[in-house]
Amino acid sequence: MPPKSITEMTARQRFRHSLGAKTFRTVVIMVLVISVAAIGFGFYLYVDAVKREYRTEACHLANVAASLTDRSEVVEKSRAILEIYDAVPEEERVKGDINYILNFTKEKDILFEKIRYTLHVLERENEAGSVYVGAIDQETNRLIYIIDSDYNLDTFCDPGFWDDNSAGEMKIYMEGARVTLIDRLLGDTEPIPAVVTRTEKYGHLCTAASPLFTTGKYKVMMFADMDMSHVTKVSRIFLVQYILLMLVAALIAAQIITQGLKKTVVKPINDLAETALAYSRGRQNEESDKRYFADLNIRTGDEIENLSLIMRDMEADLNDYVANLTTVTAEKERISTELDVAGQIQEGMIPHIYPAFPDRPEFDIYALMHPAKEVGGDFYDFFLVDEDHLAMVMADVSGKGIPAALFMMASKILIQNYSMIDKRSPAKILELVNEAICSSNSAEMFVTVWLGILEIPTGIVRAANAGHEYPVIRTKDGEFKLFKDPHGLVVGGMSGMVYKEYEFKLESGDCIFQYTDGVTEATNSENELFGTKRMLDALNLAPGAEPEEILENVLSGIYTHVNGADQFDDITMLCMKYFTGSVNVKELNVEAETNNLPKVMTFIEESLEEIQFPMKEQMQLSVAAEEIFVNICHYAYAPKTGNVHIRLVLSKNPTAVSLTFIDSGKPYNPLEKEDPDVTLSAEDRQIGGLGIYMVKQTMDKVSYRYDNGKNMLILKKKLQGKDKA
Repeated sequence: MPPKSITEMTARQRFRHSLGAKTFRTVVIMVLVISVAAIGFGFYLYVDAVKREYRTEACHLANVAASLTDRSEVVEKSRAILEIYDAVPEEERVKGDINYILNFTKEKDILFEKIRYTLHVLERENEAGSVYVGAIDQETNRLIYIIDSDYNLDTFCDPGFWDDNSAGEMKIYMEGARVTLIDRLLGDTEPIPAVVTRTEKYGHLCTAASPLFTTGKYKVMMFADMDMSHVTKVSRIFLVQYILLMLVAALIAAQIITQGLKKTVVKPINDLAETALAYSRGRQNEESDKRYFADLNIRTGDEIENLSLIMRDMEADLNDYVANLTTVTAEKERISTELDVAGQIQEGMIPHIYPAFPDRPEFDIYALMHPAKEVGGDFYDFFLVDEDHLAMVMADVSGKGIPAALFMMASKILIQNYSMIDKRSPAKILELVNEAICSSNSAEMFVTVWLGILEIPTGIVRAANAGHEYPVIRTKDGEFKLFKDPHGLVVGGMSGMVYKEYEFKLESGDCIFQYTDGVTEATNSENELFGTKRMLDALNLAPGAEPEEILENVLSGIYTHVNGADQFDDITMLCMKYFTGSVNVKELNVEAETNNLPKVMTFIEESLEEIQFPMKEQMQLSVAAEEIFVNICHYAYAPKTGNVHIRLVLSKNPTAVSLTFIDSGKPYNPLEKEDPDVTLSAEDRQIGGLGIYMVKQTMDKVSYRYDNGKNMLILKKKLQGKDKA
């Protein structure tokens, strides 16, 4: 694998790694491998043919020598020499020992020389190495020389001289060599009693034997040696010529095959690749109407042509798909945009700016909704029916998506409108809403509703439940517990329904928590529900906390439980904390001028002293108020000026202060500014933001809202360690 991708390679590197170059190298290697095999096999056939020829010639000469010599004379002389050989003890048979050789001297008579001469003539006329009579000792596999035709004293073998041969060679002399497959293919089916040997003394010889007679353990045979020393030289010349010829043939064949493969394989593949690249670039340039593969003319008649046809069809299908996808995507984007707008409309329909009632210190309320889809079927609502009554609604519409959202908005409007008609009876309100929905409910949808109306001066809550979840109530010093109220049928289920109304009283510091089933039925990947118990545990993590913190605790518990699993239902919650009966409100209206700062500080200090607010917390609140008032003076109306309205709410149970600054200046939320890095030195730290940072650090809660053209910044400070709710 190359170390770089093709886009990172130089032109030379791309050529070296190209399909054409790889094809040529592969073909050359393949042809060379075939050539080497052919050379080896051809050389083997050549050498085998030469050996076969020599074996045949040597065998023929041995047979001729056996037939031309007088058999009786050979037998006589052979037996005489073998008798002397047998008479000499084994330990005295020493090659080259003169005493051993002298034992056979008397046998070198006229008859011996006659036979020897005859054999020598045959040797000379046939250009043989030697022709001789020898006896094979079948017990020891020795070849004992009897009469040698060789007149060369260096290679002449005296009578009685012997050579030790292998059993295999002796077997070939007596039975003939094994017939090979090649011999059979060439028609040679008779075994030839010939052996090719290479020794230091005799050189490269082909020795054949022809049987004469057998006497005792000896088998006397006529042997003929053919000198093969020149065969090695000729074979080397042949091998070199054959290799050169095969290399030339291999290169020519490789070139021809490569050109053929380039034409039938490489070029069509390159055409496909170039067309695919052109197609990709055309897509990037949005040339959707141009056809690329349709104009590709590949006529190879194989899989490559089939691939080009498939690519052509794929291009047509892709063009159709892209055209359809463009239409579908545009439609989805339109629907998504409409859903976003619907979500914004739905969000705008329910209260979402907090603090919701900054000028009403008698209660604090907070709610949230997390739809499972772009728009949800759950909804909450809260609104002042009049100055003394707060209506709270928690509802869950059947179904999801757009139909549920439309039904939700209709239900919300009906509930709010009928609440303004009958301010004190939640049951009557639900009955009127039920009749209105049932009169034109062709979709047969319904909504579960909990409706409670708080009488602010007394803390009495009158409520009715139309098939919704039980409310959860916490008394000032206790824990959140389910309040199992009476249930009626869902709104929209059946006309003529009568709902039961009940009431309970809240004391200062008590809380109401309402929710939809998306809270308790939040499911993790193991299909385990969040459940009521976990919800109560989350509520009681900090039961005396502000409503916003209470809801965040529950939401955090839900997210921990589901652990990333998909949300299948809307999650909607509402929490209201009641404070009336122990609240004192003081207000001051001054011009946004820094010279009014002493008046503001005096107003705050005197108000705090009335409830004996501790000096430490009083100083923190005074410093924060000074920072906020000075910022308003400098920036809210610049370069002009305007008024600042300051509302100070004093609560005795629990002991707490809420300080609200209201101005009609330019919209500005100081809480959006990023906190400065206080770990840096003053020189390295970015200028600005330190004042509001100190305010956030010293106050228990700082919130901002912009409503009706007014900036509202609310500071809340509790008296730590005393009268905690």
